[in-house]
Amino acid sequence: MLLQFPLAMVSNCIVVSPIVDPLSQFSQVTSNIIEALVSVKRLSGFLRAEELQQDAQVKMQKNSLAIGDVVCRYPTHLDAI
Repeated sequence: MLLQFPLAMVSNCIVVSPIVDPLSQFSQVTSNIIEALVSVKRLSGFLRAEELQQDAQVKMQKNSLAIGDVVCRYPTHLDAI
C-alpha cells in the first residue's frame, strides 16, 4: 500500500508536467493579444480621423502634371520665411 502512493504521485507529475508551461503562458499570450487589439484600434482611429487644422491641406484641381510638379507637399519651417 505504501508503494502505490508515491507511484501515483510520479505518474501524476508525468501527466501534468507537459501542460504546466502552456497554462502558465496562457495569461501572457492573452495579455499580448489584448494589447495588440487596443493598439490596432487606436491606430485605426488616428489614421481615419479628420484633419483638425483646416489649412494643413490645400487641394487643387489640375488636369495634367508636368515634370517638376509637386503632388504632395508638407509644410516646412522654410514656408514661414
